[in-house]
Amino acid sequence: MRTIQEMVTSEKYRHVSTGTLARLAERMGKVFASPSTWYRLVRIHKWRTTAFGTQLDDSPHHLDRNPCRT
Repeated sequence: MRTIQEMVTSEKYRHVSTGTLARLAERMGKVFASPSTWYRLVRIHKWRTTAFGTQLDDSPHHLDRNPCRT
């Protein structure tokens, strides 16, 4: 669990989503735990937060870059 915490809270992997980080750790041979286990640990321990102090949920966010047309 310490390795998961170190990776999740590391500045080096801050831009990497939790699920991708779980798969990366497995490929690197560091941690063999499912992404759902990573999500649960992050949520329980509140390891990832935004600059506003709210927890990141790693859910996809939609950003519509197309202008509105009528």
